[in-house]
Amino acid sequence: MAFLNGDYRIQKKVMFINMFIGYFTYYIVRKSCTYSMSFMLNDKEISLTSFDFGMLASVQKLLYTFGQILFGALSDKYSPKLIFACGLFLCGFSNILFSLCYVKYSFIFCWAFNGFFQGCGWQSIAVLVKKWYSSEESGTVWSLLSTSMNISVSIIPLLVTFLAESFTWRLSFVLFGLTSCALSFVVYSCMIDDPVYVKKNVLLEHKNSTSVSKMANHGSSLRLLFKSEFFVLVAVSYFLWTFLKYTIEEWLHWYLITEKQFSNYQGSYQVMLFQLGGLISSLLSGVVSDQLINKFKASKSSPRLPVVIFCSMFVLLWLLVLQTSNNMVLLTLTSFFLGFSCFGPHTLFGLLVMENAPSGLSGTSHALASAISSAGGVLAGAPLSYLIDNFGWQIVFIVLAAVSIGVTSLLFVVVVRSPRKIHD
Repeated sequence: MAFLNGDYRIQKKVMFINMFIGYFTYYIVRKSCTYSMSFMLNDKEISLTSFDFGMLASVQKLLYTFGQILFGALSDKYSPKLIFACGLFLCGFSNILFSLCYVKYSFIFCWAFNGFFQGCGWQSIAVLVKKWYSSEESGTVWSLLSTSMNISVSIIPLLVTFLAESFTWRLSFVLFGLTSCALSFVVYSCMIDDPVYVKKNVLLEHKNSTSVSKMANHGSSLRLLFKSEFFVLVAVSYFLWTFLKYTIEEWLHWYLITEKQFSNYQGSYQVMLFQLGGLISSLLSGVVSDQLINKFKASKSSPRLPVVIFCSMFVLLWLLVLQTSNNMVLLTLTSFFLGFSCFGPHTLFGLLVMENAPSGLSGTSHALASAISSAGGVLAGAPLSYLIDNFGWQIVFIVLAAVSIGVTSLLFVVVVRSPRKIHD
């Protein structure tokens, strides 16, 4: 389908809205279990422990890793909008199945199923963003889309708490699942895989990238990525940062309830502030880094990296405050600034590997880096719950501080030594 100037601009907006709402829903049906934990632990019909919830989180992240690799590669070859819509439907379906479970292993199966098809979401978006938006605007678009996660997780704790206290925790899974399934059909109807013309008669890069991706030898492509010092260092940093982010995101609510004696509602409001800080950080990181890209186009290393380094140093202060303070006002500020520190870098890591990838490998490179990072999410589940149960929260904070310092050090190496472009 060819677009005139006006049609193209309208369709870009339609694409953005559908990607935003779609991934907003993806994240709701991904995090529904996390914020139902306190209610499920008190449900006498099911005998789940905090370690079991750590296991659920780890299994979900592990299958998410495999899903990212598979669907990231498929998004380069086949219809990303179809993959996006199918994943949305199947993740919603898994939430409905989860609401019908009573046995631990059935919960694990449903959440593994959910994790695998979560891999359809962000990988498809990565390909669509590169096809529809120029490099000068991709950072801003990427960061705006990332805020869908913050908004969804700001809403989920309050929704789950209301539904669970008024009815049952199972109702939230059913409602979220049905919404996701219904929305998948809307998204598929409204999205278009590839624009053919931009403005008047400038042929988009996607035709070339599509033909390249079809001819590419994926074995040599993977070797190319792993030979790049830039890719390896950024991917390792992404892995460490994902562990840090998911640890705070998954366990902050529970930590405040058990260690700081917050109520469920108070904990939910703190999570909302954490996500609000993340939303602002995601927006600013994209906008500021786009401005740096425009200003320092000739830079040897990516101008986006200083933004990530700043946030990685900033998070240390707020981890210290979270551990040592019992002051409600200070903890409220801490929740906000922890979100601000965590989300900006997480938004930019994926963009860094995608925009510096060889032509035709944007989805594959992003999927591979995301899969490596997801291993950090796996560690934030059952392994972390084991640490908490056996060694307490103090060791967790020490590990998080070490991770923050490690990421900062690695990124300084990237800035000093590594050219950003992964050459064909």
